[in-house]
Amino acid sequence: MESLTDTVIRFREAVPEEVEANAYVVENIDWDDAATQAAYYDQARRWLRNDQNGYVSGEEDILSYYFQPVEIDARAYAAEETERLQGLIDKELQKET
Repeated sequence: MESLTDTVIRFREAVPEEVEANAYVVENIDWDDAATQAAYYDQARRWLRNDQNGYVSGEEDILSYYFQPVEIDARAYAAEETERLQGLIDKELQKET
């Protein structure tokens, strides 16, 4: 079983890879192909439109930043991973008692 420290390290290393992978997908999909119009690609299309319309930083306009599709999805991902990691931490703490 993976140690808590290893899990946290893996998570920290995986987040930039996840972001990079998502950017690669958006940039390298053939958006003119009929197959990419399927519901499976909805999230990637939202990210593409977000990129095409111009990414807004929090320093420029905090509300626009907050409601961008890519930021909404990033917060959801962070919340899921935080919950998962908290569960691992709780298990490790229970083992110690």
